[in-house]
Amino acid sequence: MKPISIMLLNQTSIGVILFALGFSINWLILNRNYGDVGKSPISVMQDTKSTRTLRQRSSANRIQDYLEKIRQAEMSGDRELITDAYNRIPNIAIPALIPALVEEFKKRSSIDGMDYRQRWKVADLVCQWYQQDADSALAWLKSIAPKEDAIEFLDSILEFEADRDWDRAIELAENFGSKGNTMPSGWRDKLSNCDALTLGKIFTAFSEKDRDKSDQMTVSFYIDFQKDFDFAAFAKIFSENGGDNYGINNFNRSWAKKDPRAAWKWVTENTECPWNSSFDETYAGARDIHGVALANSLLAETMNNEPDSQKKYDLALKTLPGNDNPDELSNLISQLGGDRMAHLEGLIDTTIRSTRSYSRGLTNSIIGAMTPDERAQLLPKVIQNVSDNEIREDISFSLYTLGYNLDEIGTLLPPVKESP
Repeated sequence: MKPISIMLLNQTSIGVILFALGFSINWLILNRNYGDVGKSPISVMQDTKSTRTLRQRSSANRIQDYLEKIRQAEMSGDRELITDAYNRIPNIAIPALIPALVEEFKKRSSIDGMDYRQRWKVADLVCQWYQQDADSALAWLKSIAPKEDAIEFLDSILEFEADRDWDRAIELAENFGSKGNTMPSGWRDKLSNCDALTLGKIFTAFSEKDRDKSDQMTVSFYIDFQKDFDFAAFAKIFSENGGDNYGINNFNRSWAKKDPRAAWKWVTENTECPWNSSFDETYAGARDIHGVALANSLLAETMNNEPDSQKKYDLALKTLPGNDNPDELSNLISQLGGDRMAHLEGLIDTTIRSTRSYSRGLTNSIIGAMTPDERAQLLPKVIQNVSDNEIREDISFSLYTLGYNLDEIGTLLPPVKESP
């Protein structure tokens, strides 16, 4: 059995050891939290505040360094260096970085604002911000002026959303006042994948009715429509809700290739629709796939329903292709029925008098479709009032290629009739 004194000594030693160990652990924790060995918590907290201030100054310095590298790269004129400089974004949280960059870009730019590279870079960062925190990014966009900057920075978000959810993308665009504005360039390649309802919503969101045409340009698209695209549904949506600053170059032609009669009916009933690419494209689509006879039957039916003879032949002039093809024109005249000579005279007279829409090919087609007797009766009557030397020379050459000699041509094309 051990003496009591030895047992007390052992207990005391254990207590001292436990106290020393606890003190050491506490000391280590303090220094882990405050980062500096040997300093009191108060002094460490003071140093932490100073560090935060230094970090803020460091962020500003990093932005200035970033801008300076961009400036130097732009002075070099090397595109690769410039692109690389813009891509070396400072390691700063995006919500703090973007407003600071916009402010600095504007300070260093011309009176017109940021250049295209600066705008693209900010738009790219805004899209990254949106993906991290959509509400904050959109709130910042709503807060900036001018409105045009917000819309331009928004484009990258709209392109991002269009790949995921067209309805969400369209809703965002409308929330930022898309009417009359330019559709995001990244959307154009995506339009061919849209159904009629979605495409109608897109065009309606950006088109504007009753705009001032004097200072705005119509934006037209070429779309590779899906096989099951509902042209009638889109035409109804956009003609009722759309405006006149957007159009689709190949809409009527594509529709006529699929359903020529429906396309022709729509174009004849919506002649005032500002984006309608009209009769010539519809005629061409029907002709491309279904042949000249069908296309001419559609045109002939509309011409025969027109009571005004001048409008009737004007329609033919703005519909028929300008190529030299007498057989195709003869087919149209045969489908018109009635007085063949009246049709020939109406066509040739309208063609040579309409200097705005004059077509050498169409003139040659009309003359080629005539018989020699018809030329002898009609040409002197029509040409005597034509003073345009270019048109007279075109007709002379057309007759020459048909085998007429100079004397015969002179007979058919008398001098201009002098006014009394």
